[in-house]
Amino acid sequence: MTIVSCTGLSKVYYEKTLFVDVSFGLQAGERVGIIGRNGAGKSSLLRILAGIDEPDEGVVAINRDIKAIYLEQQPLLEEQGTALEAVKSGRPDVVALFERFERERAAEADITETLTLLDAADAWNLEAKAHRYLGALGITDHQQRVSTMSGGQRKRTALARALFAEPDLIILDEPTNHLDADAVQWLQDTLMTWTGAVVFVTHDRYVLDAVSTRIVELDDHKLYSYDGGYEKYLERKEERMKVADATAEHQRNKLRRELAWLAKGAKARRTKQKSRIDWIAEMTAAPERTKAREIEITVGGRYLGGRIIDAVDVAFQRDGRTLFHNHTWRAKPLDRIGIIGPNGAGKTTLINVLSGKIQPTTGYVSIGETVTIGTLEQEPRDLREDATVLQNVRDVAEYIDTGVGREKYLSARELCERFLFTARQQHAYVHTLSGGERRRLSLLRSLMADPNVIVLDEPTNDFDIA
Repeated sequence: MTIVSCTGLSKVYYEKTLFVDVSFGLQAGERVGIIGRNGAGKSSLLRILAGIDEPDEGVVAINRDIKAIYLEQQPLLEEQGTALEAVKSGRPDVVALFERFERERAAEADITETLTLLDAADAWNLEAKAHRYLGALGITDHQQRVSTMSGGQRKRTALARALFAEPDLIILDEPTNHLDADAVQWLQDTLMTWTGAVVFVTHDRYVLDAVSTRIVELDDHKLYSYDGGYEKYLERKEERMKVADATAEHQRNKLRRELAWLAKGAKARRTKQKSRIDWIAEMTAAPERTKAREIEITVGGRYLGGRIIDAVDVAFQRDGRTLFHNHTWRAKPLDRIGIIGPNGAGKTTLINVLSGKIQPTTGYVSIGETVTIGTLEQEPRDLREDATVLQNVRDVAEYIDTGVGREKYLSARELCERFLFTARQQHAYVHTLSGGERRRLSLLRSLMADPNVIVLDEPTNDFDIA
């Protein structure tokens, strides 16, 4: 059964072309992973598939008999409800049946029909299922108010709600963000046995490989489809690129010969000669394929002394709960420290204590006089939405001093280039950026402050897999 059929889709977002004349189809039971570089248009494509946004051109046909759920990168939840209520709202039909049941029971009316409907919906087991989903995704307090939740807790609660709804089509935008290793494994196992169709974007290549029955790549404004998981995609893309490179080389050689012929003074006297000249004009004007670039991370040469961060017997409590205690640690030059633990264990709080952002409940943290800490938070909060990319970078500094080489001083514009913001993109407003582009900009701003100690909280969130 066809779930979604899209033909001839084109989309431009704030003068940026995302994709042109692409087509996409989805069958029942398929699990399609969509990949592409940050800003390529993955989230825009998901929103079109979910029926939230319209393409500029093309036709989208969604099966009217199916139930579809879309989980965006920053989902909205009812602020006044609890985590459990938020998840249960994924089945409004069952919620309505329970409300009807309570009204009929209070009025001492006949509840036989309502009981039959509740039994048919397996409603009596759904609350236990909601608790199970919340627990698997790291939400321990099921009565916590949504209004008090962090962004990560909201995302996990919304993910639990989307899965709890058991739709025929579930569309997930970066579902592994804010999940610990156990929760990622649980989500992977759940999606692998999902009976409905799944379309998802994730930077986690292991989940991509395990879950996907097909990979669709958004590249250079086009869609390319590959059967199988991520490993098969890599193999088949390499084959496609070899063919494309060989074809391009053949076209270049032919163009060189034709240009040489044209340089001899050939005139379009005959139809055949005219067609050759037209072909030369067409090939000369054709845009070259966009070459993939890698981010060049450059940091300044700020001096770092021997005393960096000393934490002595630190502890932290919140709402009567101890997150950590009796922690003593000394940072040394060239240390690369990774912090792991389940969701809610206090990893972000520990980072904030060690970097001096918040004070420990007991103990103390001493930061060296030569230390300048750069921080990348889980959710960028330091960006000016009504300013351009370049203005946001220049808010921090006009240039950094790397201390070495010919490129001793790097300007804000040069750093933007190294972080894959083209000259045109540097003048784009922040509110037009994708999640990955915003994340990249936030990292760039942190490095622009010329830190000699970098603290990264979930640094891979929203970045593409390249």
